[in-house]
Amino acid sequence: MGYYLANGIYPRWATFVKTISEPRGNKQSHFLTMKEEARKDVERAFSVLQDGGDGVTQTH
Repeated sequence: MGYYLANGIYPRWATFVKTISEPRGNKQSHFLTMKEEARKDVERAFSVLQDGGDGVTQTH
């Protein structure tokens, strides 16, 4: 099973952000923390999709 990208599925403000290897100051440290949390959320979402989405449809 593959994932295919199509035109028009991304918002206009989608961007790629370069990693801060050594944060300097509170502002960069906070940004790095938020970016890592967002990255982990995206990885979890894709792992659920790759597993067939079983975790999305199950109810407890």
